[in-house]
Amino acid sequence: MKLTTTAIAGLTAVALASSGITASAADTTVLEKGHTDIFATKVVDGKLQLNLLEDITGSDVERAPESVLLKVTDKAWKDAEFFQNLETDVAQGAAAYLPQSQDQDVLWPGWEPLPYQDLNTISFKFLDVTGPGQVYLFQTTGNNDKGKVAMNSVFTDTGFELKTGSQIDTLTSHAHANWIFTKPGTYTMKVQATQGDLVSNEATYTWEVAENPRSAPSQPAPSQPAPSQPAAQSSLDGGAIAGIVIAIVALLGAAGAALSGMIPGLPKF
Repeated sequence: MKLTTTAIAGLTAVALASSGITASAADTTVLEKGHTDIFATKVVDGKLQLNLLEDITGSDVERAPESVLLKVTDKAWKDAEFFQNLETDVAQGAAAYLPQSQDQDVLWPGWEPLPYQDLNTISFKFLDVTGPGQVYLFQTTGNNDKGKVAMNSVFTDTGFELKTGSQIDTLTSHAHANWIFTKPGTYTMKVQATQGDLVSNEATYTWEVAENPRSAPSQPAPSQPAPSQPAAQSSLDGGAIAGIVIAIVALLGAAGAALSGMIPGLPKF
């Protein structure tokens, strides 16, 4: 049986709908380990383009940032003690960490802007950064004189936090850095590149940070015991009880008198 293009499209839509996946979600490429240059630029027909390059599904595969989900898996989480080795403990607790040097188990994001004519520098401007926690980005170059890992800022404000308004001015060369995400959840970054008088498209990058596997699972609230029932109260007051006792004694006396008349030698009450 031959299926028309319309029929195939209809069946595909039904399959996606039944699986709960939207068409846009089905087109998203998830990258969770391996090398990627998330800020990759080039000039085409006199226009500066900001895209993403990855070597995970192939070699130098170019993608629109909006079509990619950058996944930080639970293998990226480090305990608080790990970050105390830095000269500035920016994490202040457990956090998800993507190192400057490649770790085969997690994502390895960097950047690769290409030179254009005599323009050998480029700027990456973070127009909007959202997420449940803080993001830190920095490079390391060995230990300082106190034995702590020396940290170098990549931002023009010389800080370590990546936030709305941050800017990286860099040479047009391949580079990597350390990334820290302090909380699990979804982060977005709207980025634009400038190179000389050229201004790129605004590209949106989406990150999904997994839960910390070493966190204690949330405990359900303890169930409340049912309120105790008060003991049943007697409906008889003291006077009624006394009357019953007197009646019982009288019956016993009458019974004793009757018995004494019927049975010789039985003492009388």
